[in-house]
Amino acid sequence: MDQNDTALTCAVNVEWLNPSGIVIRKITYKQAQLRMIRNSLKEIFLEVSTVKATPIKIKLKGFKVFSNFMLDGKATIRFSEEEKCTVFLSNAPPSLLVAFLKLMAVKI
Repeated sequence: MDQNDTALTCAVNVEWLNPSGIVIRKITYKQAQLRMIRNSLKEIFLEVSTVKATPIKIKLKGFKVFSNFMLDGKATIRFSEEEKCTVFLSNAPPSLLVAFLKLMAVKI
């Protein structure tokens, strides 16, 4: 299986929050690739990568998916445990977004 079979290409905003819920850092990518990867300890991470920037790896643990606008190609993934951050996805092909989020739910 090619690694791009499980990748999702879309616009991504990542916001990191402090303990009181205030945004302390924000990164916006107009076109990024999302993949699920494993490290040597078999932990699963969500990797956000672009051509120029260093990939961002977020541990897939303690997250909630908000998928009200999934058919419009939009979704939000909120991580609450180790990584206090929110990932906003937009401009994704709806069918690929649905498949990617289902795969994410199955892997956990």
